[in-house]
Amino acid sequence: MRQLASEITTKGASIHDFLGQEIRMKNQRDKVLQRTYELGQIETALQSKMKKMEVEISQKQEAIDSISNTEASLDQKIDKKSLELQRLRKRLETMKNIRFYKVLGWFK
Repeated sequence: MRQLASEITTKGASIHDFLGQEIRMKNQRDKVLQRTYELGQIETALQSKMKKMEVEISQKQEAIDSISNTEASLDQKIDKKSLELQRLRKRLETMKNIRFYKVLGWFK
């Protein structure tokens, strides 16, 4: 019996708290519903946001293009340096085979 009375009291307190919250929430809902938005304002705001996003997208695309150009340039430089390295290695081998340098003892 005491447990039942305790549960009833607890449930009653919970209901009271929920009703108190409902009154606050109702006031907030009423404030939001009282606002009137004109279709023109909404369209203008959306168009403004879309323009900002288009500018942002174009900036990102330019950055991507710039990175692609830089990558291509670096690839060309790497290829050029690789060819130069091969040429210099061949020249070194040629120099090693010259008798004059062998006599001097530069290459063993």
